[in-house]
Amino acid sequence: MNQVDSRTGFPNLHTFVAFLLLFFVAALSAFGQIAPYVQWADHVIEASSALKDPDDPEGINLYAPRQALGKPNKLPDVGSSRCAWSPAFEDSDTEERLHLGFKNPMPIRQVAIAENFNPGAVTKVYAYDLQNKAYLIYENKAPKPVPALGRMFHIILPQSTPYEVQSIKIVLNSRKVKGHNEIDAVGITLSPSPIEARINLIAGLEFGEVERLPAEINSMADEVLPIISPDGQTLFFTRKNHPKNFESDTPGTFNDDIWVSTFQNNTWTEAQRLGAPLNNGKHNFVCATSADSKLLLLGNGYQPNGDVVSGVSMAEKKPDGTYSMPKALLIDKYYNDSQYSEYALCNSGQAILLAIKRKEGFGDRDLYISFLEQDGTWTPPLNMGGQINTAGIEFAPFMASDNKTLYFSSTGHSGFGRADVFMSRRLDDTWTNWSDPVNLGPKLNSSFWDAAYSVDDNKHYVYFSSFKKKENSKENTDIFRVSLPNSLSPEPVATITGVVFNAETMKPMGANIFFEALGLSKENGRAKADSITGQYKVVLPLRYLYGLRGEALGFLSINESLNLTNQQSSISIEKDLFLSPLKIGQTVVLNNVFFVQSKDILLAESYPELDRVAQLMNQKPSMRIEIIGHTDIEGEPTANFLLSERRVKVLKDYIASKGIATERIDTLPMGSTKPISRERDEASKQLNRRVEFRVIKF
Repeated sequence: MNQVDSRTGFPNLHTFVAFLLLFFVAALSAFGQIAPYVQWADHVIEASSALKDPDDPEGINLYAPRQALGKPNKLPDVGSSRCAWSPAFEDSDTEERLHLGFKNPMPIRQVAIAENFNPGAVTKVYAYDLQNKAYLIYENKAPKPVPALGRMFHIILPQSTPYEVQSIKIVLNSRKVKGHNEIDAVGITLSPSPIEARINLIAGLEFGEVERLPAEINSMADEVLPIISPDGQTLFFTRKNHPKNFESDTPGTFNDDIWVSTFQNNTWTEAQRLGAPLNNGKHNFVCATSADSKLLLLGNGYQPNGDVVSGVSMAEKKPDGTYSMPKALLIDKYYNDSQYSEYALCNSGQAILLAIKRKEGFGDRDLYISFLEQDGTWTPPLNMGGQINTAGIEFAPFMASDNKTLYFSSTGHSGFGRADVFMSRRLDDTWTNWSDPVNLGPKLNSSFWDAAYSVDDNKHYVYFSSFKKKENSKENTDIFRVSLPNSLSPEPVATITGVVFNAETMKPMGANIFFEALGLSKENGRAKADSITGQYKVVLPLRYLYGLRGEALGFLSINESLNLTNQQSSISIEKDLFLSPLKIGQTVVLNNVFFVQSKDILLAESYPELDRVAQLMNQKPSMRIEIIGHTDIEGEPTANFLLSERRVKVLKDYIASKGIATERIDTLPMGSTKPISRERDEASKQLNRRVEFRVIKF
């Protein structure tokens, strides 16, 4: 190994301070105090060539120089990876070069090169200082294969460099090591302790015991793709080549069909094969289910003639227990350049995740998101970003009910085998900003292909398929489950159940149920109340003030508020809704209209409720209404009356601003003259502070 330059002194005080700080960090790490600071290359300066993959003929993603940026994607596992840089030719007559830069120049003591495949071809390594002067810090004049499929190659200098390193150039002799040589990452540090590639794990994970589901679910056939309902009571899965399935085109074999089992009386029922139209003689599978299991997201674009095309469909459960004909979703600009695809439904029902391959992607299949439009179509797929997606394959997504915690499989993040399952949490509403994916660990990930996990909301069981040998039987794939530790579990949620009633007859009725985070003008969930029982269920993330409403043709929409802003743990809430027939004289309370206390300043949380009043009046041009304002019984009656008078005027002005003629809106200030309760507690005061909406012409 060549010695570093013998120049003494430091260019400036900044460098000297940086050197002392990094030396201190390295010294501490040597005594086991903290891990050494490692900086991974973050930009490409130059590369001699790059391997062209048939799936990426322009060389933009797969095996491109940029795949050597950042921390390792393959190591500590070894083998070829599309997430690594590879020169264009196996046996080049000329030297191959890779020159990478670092965001924060620093003195170094070590360079680590992640040679994930066919190592040993590195002949020279140069370090460049701030003046772009090159220093040869490693030379091997006789490169040859090493007895390993891959390795982390360490160049440890006898002392730290007296200059700040801003880039590293690696020279390879590919002729000396047969096969494509690949570099996964390049890191630098001031510590002499060898840099190791690590799988991103959470320390101290404690899982429950892995449980193979009983014979009511697992048969001698293969059971795959388990999808558990949020309440943990209904399990959909695909059973392969079972004699009760639709027969395939190959005599003696059968297609993949959808089966279902429910958890009743602390046991699983005998799985039942779903009939037509969900199973239709093609390969059928469930991607996701709604909180009440009445809405299914299905793989394939179902066609009226019984055929299927690439895409995804939805089906609804009918009152008789059967499912409607699946309807293919119309996703704007949808295409998929892969023969494979998976999909997931977000708890809100307003977004779906897609594992598909597109030209704007990072390599192979990536995770995308598409949002529901007002007209029932879906937006063009939006790539979920480079924190999740790699040049490898990202697939089998599952979005937990908190609408934040994502589970997915990947071949492009460091793991234990060919494909591992990871967890990441959404950091904002862009859906492109995610936490660093965490590997679910060796209890759930193996050296093989691990995928297709789903998680319930109650006990946080993760359901998955695994290829394991049964006692006294052949090997096949069965469904298992295990409880997740809290650090890998979804965040707490609220489960809302109830019944919708006709407020006049008090009989249950069907309705559409909508939930929205007030102040955000954002719909967070929807459900359908059963047309016979009136029952509904929806699961909501915590930390929001929600408005919920039931809507049915010919009825006034009744809106309720649900405050989950301070809720820290999962909770179940019963909330019945009462819808009033739309007729003259009908009065309803506008529960989601809010003012600053003791003032006539309208809060933004009120806008969705008032916007719907304006929308209803636009739909009914002859409708005329009266807005009635009430206060609580505290304070002087005249002041209360004047406050209610100012408030109803504010409400009238707001509705009029939405295009409603002022002569169609009457106001009636009541002050404290019509209290619901004369108690003085806060709950009674809330009842008395109300705004009512009365139909005076229809």
